[in-house]
Amino acid sequence: MTLELIIVSQRLEEALAIQYERIKDRRVRDTFVKRLESQVETLLKDSLDWDIKEPTAAQLNYALLVAKQLGDFPAQRGQEVSLPHGHVLGDLCGPSEEGP
Repeated sequence: MTLELIIVSQRLEEALAIQYERIKDRRVRDTFVKRLESQVETLLKDSLDWDIKEPTAAQLNYALLVAKQLGDFPAQRGQEVSLPHGHVLGDLCGPSEEGP
């Protein structure tokens, strides 16, 4: 996969030229690469279609609330629930109704 920046402002193009000169120094390059990796990862995650993105905390909470209300919550009290994308949720069945 390649990435071509077709339209960038003159100012950005000049800034990239300066950055390119700076990354000839290994220390600057290592720092820049780490920063760039982080930014590209965030950009790629944000660019994914909605149905394959990791769910947000609010989406997970809403899904659990709906499942509980429908009586379709798979965990028993004290069990963990495994969700897509490697999410594992702890005991979400609520507080025990049994006494101490």
